[in-house]
Amino acid sequence: MKIRNRIIVYSMISSFIPFFILGGTSWYHYQATIRDNAFSYTRQMMTLTASDFEDFLNQLDQYYYAVYAQGLPGFLAELEDSPTGSVRAQITLNETIIRLWTFYGLSDLMPYLSIVSESGKIIYQNDRAASGDYHFSNSDWFHSLVNSGAHTGLSPAVCLPYQKDDGGTYITYAQKIIDYNTTENNYYFLMDFDTDVVDQLLSNLIQGNTGALFLLNGNDLIYSISPEPFQTDEVMRFWEQCRNETHSCQETIDGVPCFISAYPVSQASLNILCVNSIPELTAGVPDLKSFTLFLTAVSMLLTVLLSCFFSARLAKPIHDLKEVTLEVMRGNLEVTVPPLTHDEIGDLGRCLDQMLSHIRQLIQEKYESSLREKELQIHTLQSQINPHFLYNTLETISSIAESEGIDTIRDIAFSMAELYRYSISASDQFVPIRSELEYVRNYLDI
Repeated sequence: MKIRNRIIVYSMISSFIPFFILGGTSWYHYQATIRDNAFSYTRQMMTLTASDFEDFLNQLDQYYYAVYAQGLPGFLAELEDSPTGSVRAQITLNETIIRLWTFYGLSDLMPYLSIVSESGKIIYQNDRAASGDYHFSNSDWFHSLVNSGAHTGLSPAVCLPYQKDDGGTYITYAQKIIDYNTTENNYYFLMDFDTDVVDQLLSNLIQGNTGALFLLNGNDLIYSISPEPFQTDEVMRFWEQCRNETHSCQETIDGVPCFISAYPVSQASLNILCVNSIPELTAGVPDLKSFTLFLTAVSMLLTVLLSCFFSARLAKPIHDLKEVTLEVMRGNLEVTVPPLTHDEIGDLGRCLDQMLSHIRQLIQEKYESSLREKELQIHTLQSQINPHFLYNTLETISSIAESEGIDTIRDIAFSMAELYRYSISASDQFVPIRSELEYVRNYLDI
């Protein structure tokens, strides 16, 4: 693998591993923080919304107490006595109920208001209440109310479901009227208000399209707002789990993680239970997973581009050195190393440049030395030509002198020829003393 490719791979690995670790950790932490904040927000909304609902119930309590303080037991006693007194008490009671209803700011809420005896007989009803022939003894919830010891005296209000004949769904607010021997029978003060009131007060707790809201009275499910039906046992299980985990828990419902929060209403034996899908709770938050993937893709692209750019810059000096060495390998010693960076690669290039310069210098010196040696050899040969020529000439003179009978000239020429012969012999050889003596003798003869 080329160095450039290695640099790219190493850069990507060294960049991606920390990024994935940091990005994954940040994503997990951010998601956990978002989820915790969403849960905290839901709990706060539950507290605020349930507090508004409690204020509404408290307002109904105050209204009932005000009607009671205006002589409600006395009105009921008159209604028991005679038909004449019954009409007068009916009118007075109706005026009192309407006047106090306006005084307590409940004009926007027009409930079905009834006063019912313990046996289920209607004693009083406003103009919006059920028809007079309706008997509450036919309702199981009313029997449960009468038989419940928790609703004696001025006890907290009790909310129970009640289906009217007009097809609307209602919630019944009930208070047992304590008469202290003023009346012969026990009576219940009932206000049936439309569940739209509950929806307006509690619908803020539902997030998204799959959220659900439940009103529980003990082990009874009295009202629900839910796109999907839930079994009562399942709702009660959610409530028990929330109560064991500080009024909130997480549960997977049909494969969807859900956050369940609960709130016990203080004025009544009522519990509010809210179920929200966690993905819908965090739907308003940017999708960090998609953002992280997008950021990862952009980072990968930038890392590849930057790695290619920087690796090209880092590998270029090495590539230049490679081209120089290839030229040297082809025999071109005149090549020069281009300017390099001031780092280890630059030092290597400068060393290579100095080495090439030294090689060229050695070659030049070798060439000059060889040239001088050749010249010396020629000079030596030239210097050897002259003694040979003289030697041959003397040999010729000696031969001519001998043929002419001139002995003196012959002897001098012969001695001179021997002298030259000895002088051109190899100087690196050992010469016997006899030859030296012969040389001296020839010299003396001359």
